[in-house]
Parts: sequence; C-alpha cells; structure tokens
Amino acid sequence: MLGGLLLGLSLFFCINAANAAESRVVEGRVIGADGQAVSGAIISQFWSANGTLLDKDDKPIDLTTVEAQQAYRRRLGQMAPFSQRRQAVSDAEGRFSIELPVSFQTLMAIDAEQGRGGLAMIPKDGDRPEVRIRLEPLVRVQGTLEGPLPGKRSESINLCIETPGDLTRPLHTRRLVFSESHEGRFMASLPPGRYLLDAYELASDDSRQLSELETEFELTGETAEVDLGRLSLASRIK
Repeated sequence: MLGGLLLGLSLFFCINAANAAESRVVEGRVIGADGQAVSGAIISQFWSANGTLLDKDDKPIDLTTVEAQQAYRRRLGQMAPFSQRRQAVSDAEGRFSIELPVSFQTLMAIDAEQGRGGLAMIPKDGDRPEVRIRLEPLVRVQGTLEGPLPGKRSESINLCIETPGDLTRPLHTRRLVFSESHEGRFMASLPPGRYLLDAYELASDDSRQLSELETEFELTGETAEVDLGRLSLASRIK
C-alpha cells in the first residue's frame, strides 16, 4: 500500500515542482443551489480521496506505524485537499482567493459538512473573471478493481479521477482527485458531471507499472450513490 501512495506523492511533487515558478491567483465565489453565499467551503484544484496525506508544510504524513496505516485505511473515501497550501476557504460572502499552478484547469469546492460540492473551470491565463462555483449534493462513487488475472487484487493500485479535457488547453492537467485503493476498493465523493478514472497497478518495488485501466463514467445526481461495479485492469507486461 505504501509503495503506491509514495509514487502518487512523487507524481504530485513533480507536477508542482515543475510549476513552482508558474502560479496565479484566482478569485471567486461559492454559492448554493438557491444562489446564496456559502461560507466555510474548501476550494482546491487537486484532492485526495484518502483523507489528509500531507502536513501543513506539504510533507507526507508518517504512515510507518501500524496505527497510522489502520487510520489511513479508515479514511477511504474521505475528501481532503491534497496540498494544505493549495487550498482556500470561502468567507461569509462566499468569496475566496487561491494561488494555483497554471497547469491545472479545474477547481472543486466542497462545503464544511462534505455534503455538497461543485466544479468550475479555471479561467485561461490572462483572463481574470470571477470564478463562480455552484454547490450541488455530492455523489458517492465506488467500485472494485481487480486483474489482470480473474479474482486477483493488488494492494498497490493508484487512481486518478480526471475531468474532461479542454481542447484549447492541451497541456493542462485534468487531474482532480488522487486515491489509493484498499483491498481493491475505491471510493470518492464528487459533484454531478463526467469523469475519467485512470487506475494503475505497481510492482512491489515500484520499478514498473504492471497493469492499467481507463474508463469514463457520469454522475447525473439522480442518486446519492453510484457503484461502478467490478473493473478489470489490463496487463502492461507483454
């Protein structure tokens, strides 16, 4: 489990290191379905579906003890900003200001009760309109990953949930949520919309990627929970 998590963290640090000198401030407002301001909502461009993974200095939390690993497993499906430095909280008027790497294209806001969430496209570089994020009831999406052999489950499966691509920004990342499965299970809470699930299994020494999966899914918001069922990874070993 830890091997997959560490690779996910290293990918995150690579993304942010490459954009450390390329950031911008985005301002916006979070509102509810009734158009009223929502205070206390958390806004970020990249989220974890395994709870908090980094401390306030953006260093990986200690998962070397049995107790810490058990607590980590219990956080499956718990949404939290991946980086504590790359987040904002809406004020009494629903307003927020956040500094972001320029490579990301989507913001997600989740209210303090983690019952509502919303997405907004980040304005293109050079455009400075106010971002407005409208909150709707979150949908709990889950599923089971196995393969490439029938019935086989790995402890080292990482997942990225992405938003649809913007053809006018081909180099921007669509990554929105990172997660690591536990016993082949994954879980996340998302606003209604279309998403891409990108999963990959790692060798025990993290030296190579053994199998992968890409699948699209849509959350209409008509139900509070969606089960994607059993998804099979395809082997990358020829």
